[in-house]
Amino acid sequence: MDIRKISLLVSGAVLTAAYPAESLAQSSRVEISKKDCQRIMRRHAKLDPTYRPGVDVRGKRVVPADLNGGSRLNIPDIISFDVKFDIRNFFGKPEADAKAASTAAIAADKAKTAASAADTAATSAESAASAAKTIADTAKTASDAATAAVTKAKTAWDADPSNDALRTAYKTAQSDAVTAATTYSTALSNYNSINAQAVSARTNADAAASASTAADKASYSSAAATAASSAASLGKTAAGSDATKAALLSASNAASTNATSASTAASESASANAANVSAHQSAANVGANLGDGVVGKIKYSISSGRLTFNGKPLGNTEHAEMLDNCRAVLGGS
Repeated sequence: MDIRKISLLVSGAVLTAAYPAESLAQSSRVEISKKDCQRIMRRHAKLDPTYRPGVDVRGKRVVPADLNGGSRLNIPDIISFDVKFDIRNFFGKPEADAKAASTAAIAADKAKTAASAADTAATSAESAASAAKTIADTAKTASDAATAAVTKAKTAWDADPSNDALRTAYKTAQSDAVTAATTYSTALSNYNSINAQAVSARTNADAAASASTAADKASYSSAAATAASSAASLGKTAAGSDATKAALLSASNAASTNATSASTAASESASANAANVSAHQSAANVGANLGDGVVGKIKYSISSGRLTFNGKPLGNTEHAEMLDNCRAVLGGS
């Protein structure tokens, strides 16, 4: 007969029993001797898990937890709580959250790009305004000189009233002064208009750079692009085909190009932000009204130390059954 040995580790004691192979195939029941039971009971007696006030599992006294009198709490004897799980995970919540995080990253990147493009457009608009100011300053110098020429011509003619040449020179000086004043007035008006748009572009570009949300960055960038585009349009009109205003025309063309890029970047940023908002709303709506899934309830009795899950004891059931069987064996000796 084929005899096989079975070893069990119970509470730290190794139990060995020999059984015929055919009996193992027919039954899963394992029997142990009285000697082995005594070993188990001795082991179990040394480490008694039953709660006893003031002593540990080995029977030694311990310092009470309420040192210096402590504070008494009215704790109920039965403490219970539900074991739950997030049911939203089964409806795609992790995937939705991942998509929301991805769209947020894209929106942030687009917003940063838009703010940078807005800054470039604002700088171009400021260059156009600077070129317009140079033209206005030059026109003012010419106007002041023409005014001075009128005064000088008038003085000369007054000294010799019968001199027709001096009279003609005075009249010419007056005409030139009017023309110069008109030119200066126009140049100054052009500068003021271009500069106002450049200031607006800079204000919005700076706001885009410091904005804390992607939506605000997109909005301010769009406003900066619009203002820069207006500055470019005014500058090109003011420059016209006048060769003396080539610097203004060049700066205005650059501002126009950069404003278009900023506008495109702002639009892309706005679209990315809208997608981001939509993704987060979708993630928030996954299982929004489902609540938590409840697996069961755990209860613990402070007085008895009994811990149960859905009414069933928690612990080493096989160990407890073995102890009960050994008590029966020893009790019958």
